[in-house]
Amino acid sequence: MKPIALSREETTEMAEKLKAYLEDEFELEIGTLQGEVFVQFIAEHLGPGLYNRGLADAQAALARRVEDFAEDVYGLQQKVPRRR
Repeated sequence: MKPIALSREETTEMAEKLKAYLEDEFELEIGTLQGEVFVQFIAEHLGPGLYNRGLADAQAALARRVEDFAEDVYGLQQKVPRRR
């Protein structure tokens, strides 16, 4: 599996959100570089688990749709008349 790669813009945006969260919740101020390094750490070490959870959710949703589709197709079947 290839590693999760964030664009510079995504990293910056996430770092700003992280900085704001840490300041609001813990009164902890970090610099921009620290925020970006932390975002990269999260992407590398926590990202794969979150990504896999998303894939599992998508797979479950797809399975439900396939099951619904199979039921719809079954409902379209016509009865074959019996020969007397």
